[in-house]
Amino acid sequence: MKLPILLFDPNPVAAGVLAQQLRRAGFETHMAADGLAAVLAARGQPFASIVVVADLADARMRKCMHELRDAEPDAWLIVISDPPVDGAWDVVRKLGGNVMMDVPFTVSDLARQLSELPARARPVA
Repeated sequence: MKLPILLFDPNPVAAGVLAQQLRRAGFETHMAADGLAAVLAARGQPFASIVVVADLADARMRKCMHELRDAEPDAWLIVISDPPVDGAWDVVRKLGGNVMMDVPFTVSDLARQLSELPARARPVA
């Protein structure tokens, strides 16, 4: 059985659209309304992947990603940088991220990344 995906995007409209598109692509997707809800969800059940759409310049988002990594250390942490920032991959790597994508991105590219990931991960950091 494939584990579900946790999706956290602070923009609820964008999160809803992305979750719907991922479901159409065949992924079981759970949405978190905010960072705290995302961390609690990650502590409450295992996820294959955690997808975070984040402003990497925002210290609260970096803290949230760090807490997500601690809550679910075996999940793939996929960070979508919005807006793209210089040195983003270094920030993502330090937070234990496994994959980094920039906005704009396509759902098909994200679905391909999710499909190609092993069932469970080990952080790169």
